[in-house]
Amino acid sequence: MLSVVAALLPVVTYEAEASSYTMQTTAIYTDETCSGPAVNILVIDNDNCSAMACSPQPSGNSNFYKATTCYSTDSLSYNPMEDLFLGQTFIEIQAYSNINCTDDAYLYRHGLIVGSCEPFSTRNNHSVSVTLESDGSATILLYNNTECTDPLVTTYALSNYTLVNHHCYEGISSTELAQYTARYYVHLDYDSAGESEADSNFAAIVGGIVAVFVVVLAVAAFIVRCRNRRRQFNRARHRQ
Repeated sequence: MLSVVAALLPVVTYEAEASSYTMQTTAIYTDETCSGPAVNILVIDNDNCSAMACSPQPSGNSNFYKATTCYSTDSLSYNPMEDLFLGQTFIEIQAYSNINCTDDAYLYRHGLIVGSCEPFSTRNNHSVSVTLESDGSATILLYNNTECTDPLVTTYALSNYTLVNHHCYEGISSTELAQYTARYYVHLDYDSAGESEADSNFAAIVGGIVAVFVVVLAVAAFIVRCRNRRRQFNRARHRQ
């Protein structure tokens, strides 16, 4: 089903033995202040991270801007993408160096916004577009130019099963020289605090269950109290 993963995913060295991390986030924007929602984000662990202020990112006839931010944490523990995409639907790619997608083999995260043509952050003079279908599947297209027009380099199809279950999928590049394994996540209906609609619904359900439980306890306590009062009343009558 899937092919040519290496054309999409950048090669980033992961140092599993490092005891501390500095996370590096490189985000591409459409506004010259890099304050609006990002369109493309690459997150890696980099002990030598160097922050870079907002600067032009040439991409054909379009104007894009790039900024790099450093964090004192590792990218497996903290994910800044939802804060940077600001509510826009995007697909997150988590790449690993083994076929089981275990934490010790984690490489990096790559976020691509759905529904637009954007520069591909790790390949100069390339562009990428992402579509999300009504059946829950997605298509990622990589082009050999900056305008998302033919020639098409890669067609990358993700089934609903792969996305919903975050299936650890192993793909081989078209040249068969590189092989990558990744998990995929669709982010939609979330807020800038990183809470998705599913999270909100779950919290509401839990809150409702707790409320019902409290009401049941209150009713039970009331019944027990009434029974105790009745017993006391009956005892008093018998004594008379």
